[in-house]
Amino acid sequence: MAPAGDLTIKTVRSSDVDAIYQLSEDLGLSRWSRSDLVEELEHSESCMLFAELEQQPVGFIIGRKIPGTDENSFDAEIYNIGVVTRCQKRGTGGELIDRFLKWAKANKVVNVWLEVRAANSSAIRFYKRHGFEEIVTRKGFYSDPVDDAIVMRTQI
Repeated sequence: MAPAGDLTIKTVRSSDVDAIYQLSEDLGLSRWSRSDLVEELEHSESCMLFAELEQQPVGFIIGRKIPGTDENSFDAEIYNIGVVTRCQKRGTGGELIDRFLKWAKANKVVNVWLEVRAANSSAIRFYKRHGFEEIVTRKGFYSDPVDDAIVMRTQI
């Protein structure tokens, strides 16, 4: 189900950094400082997308093109994705992932990787619906609270 209203997905600009920082804080996501976000925005291999619903910030995704498994290939890693509660299970996260995967394909990426808390079963189901598969578990990877990480991958 698509969110009601006018959902817009756009490339992040420096003027969006404060809103992304606040969304990340409100959602309790991994701690990225404003300067971390600005630094990522300036990285030439980054993909940072921002979702707005009726001109209000409702989600974002941050990732980057990285070296692949051999010297002639590229992969990408999703570092962070977040969607406000009122827009979850309404297509916003799917739109963000789909746009990221289109960016990855256009940038000749072979695999897209991410890590998710093992306890976050709804996120794991979400990623599986978008073509990701579980590859390996990293024991005790997360802290505050301690949790394992499930490494997931999709092939482009």
